[in-house]
Amino acid sequence: MLALLTGCVGDMPHRGAWVAASHNHEVQMAYSVPDVYFYYPDYRIYYNRTEHCYVYVENGAWVTRGVPAKVPVEVLLASPSVLMAFHDAPAYHHSSVILNYPKKDQYRVSLRR
Repeated sequence: MLALLTGCVGDMPHRGAWVAASHNHEVQMAYSVPDVYFYYPDYRIYYNRTEHCYVYVENGAWVTRGVPAKVPVEVLLASPSVLMAFHDAPAYHHSSVILNYPKKDQYRVSLRR
């Protein structure tokens, strides 16, 4: 219930599993759902649509939060975003993502050169 209230499923070990009882036998089936990320270049924040969490760098470390710390969700959602093609952690791709999708103010500076 706490996960639903915070809006962040996080690293729940039972993710993607369900259990069904049949004739006093327990059947477990596991499946995996790939993570889907949207990137907000102006804030360098990723939104994990699968887990309903925001992922970003805070004080030099990657964090996962139910809401971003430095920008209201309404402001973030009103800004441009890009659907990412990767399905693993943003940390593995961030250096190339920020080159391909610079912040708006960085883009304006590069146009003046």
